[in-house]
Amino acid sequence: MTRSTSRTRRLAALTCGLVLVLGAAACGGDDDDDAGGSGSGSGSATDTGDDAAADVAVVIEGFEFDTQPVSAGATFGIENRDSAEHTFTADNDEFDEDVDAGETSSVTAPADPGTYAFHCQIHPDMTGELTVE
Repeated sequence: MTRSTSRTRRLAALTCGLVLVLGAAACGGDDDDDAGGSGSGSGSATDTGDDAAADVAVVIEGFEFDTQPVSAGATFGIENRDSAEHTFTADNDEFDEDVDAGETSSVTAPADPGTYAFHCQIHPDMTGELTVE
C-alpha cells in the first residue's frame, strides 16, 4: 500500500467520523418548554402531551378523580394515569374535555368561583367536584 492510498483512507475515515458526530449533534432534541397549540371544546383549551399545563389540578388514576382547587379563569392540567380514555365533563356543561389514556390535557376553569360537579361520560360511576376559588 502506498503512502498516498494510506493517507486517503485515513482522511476518508476521519471525514466519515466527523460526519457521524455532526449528524448526531444535529438530531438532538429541543429542550424548550414552549407550550403550543390549542383545541376546542366547551369553554376549554386543549394541549395534549408533554407541553400540557404545568399545574396539574386533576389526576385520574384507578378510575377515580383526585382534584385540587383552581383559580377562577385559570388554565390547569388534567392528567390521566389510567390505561383507558376518560372525560372531564361538568354536570352543568361548563367544561367537557376528553383525556386520552396516559395523556394530560388543559382546561380553563370557569370564571365564577364555586363548586362544580363533574363526571366521566364514558364511566358514569366516576364523579367528583372541582373547587374554583
